Amino acid sequence: MNPADYVFYTLNAKQLLIEPEYLVPVKPKENKVTTGRTFAIFALGVIVGLLIN
Repeated sequence: MNPADYVFYTLNAKQLLIEPEYLVPVKPKENKVTTGRTFAIFALGVIVGLLIN
């Protein structure tokens, strides 16, 4: 196989691959919960940091 043909073959194969993000639906409820938890942990860390200093 010609090297140029191989490059074009692999590029076409990559375009045909299905991204895993499209296969797994994202649940918005879980994202809201994790965002709230992250904010709570961040706020708690800031408050504790201010109290220590």
